[in-house]
Amino acid sequence: MLLDLFIQENPDFKNHEIIKLFNMASNDLTETIGHLNEVVLMNTSVDQNLVGINLCEAIDRVVNSVAMNAKKLGVRIINEVEEHVTILGIPAYLDSILLNFTTNGIKYRSPKRDSYLIFNTYLEGDFIVLNIEDNGLGIDLNKHHAKLFGMYKTFHRNKEARGIGLFITKNQVEAIGGKIDIESQVDKGTTFKIYIQNEKN
Repeated sequence: MLLDLFIQENPDFKNHEIIKLFNMASNDLTETIGHLNEVVLMNTSVDQNLVGINLCEAIDRVVNSVAMNAKKLGVRIINEVEEHVTILGIPAYLDSILLNFTTNGIKYRSPKRDSYLIFNTYLEGDFIVLNIEDNGLGIDLNKHHAKLFGMYKTFHRNKEARGIGLFITKNQVEAIGGKIDIESQVDKGTTFKIYIQNEKN
């Protein structure tokens, strides 16, 4: 706000290099505060808002929303989740979680082979484990595992990557009482394991 006022009073400074740098830093800080605020809101009174959600239908909705892009880029998406599987969650969070993993699977496909993204589930204790498997670029877990879900961490040379998707997604999963695990090999692919509360429990 102070920068905006300064530029209004001194329009000749608008394109000055230092003012541009201040403006960039200010915008980045505003974005970071917004992201952190999202995380705080995620973890406030979430338990009271958990509802039963049909997982198969939720995945189908997300897959349909990216179908054109997936087809254009040659990524086959397969939903093997059984129709009766129901989890406890918040619909908006689940949509965001599924969309992030789906778009990442498309974005980080390998140019060396026909690409796929497969969704399936199994039971483990009180959790339904959602596997999201791709045969894309993969991640070097020996190098990156500790910072994988960190804020503003990126692992591929993709100029569109901001390093916020996995950070937000991890917090959304934990906010609904779940957790995330990962298996990955460079140039072979990645499987994310998302542990979500089973509605039957």
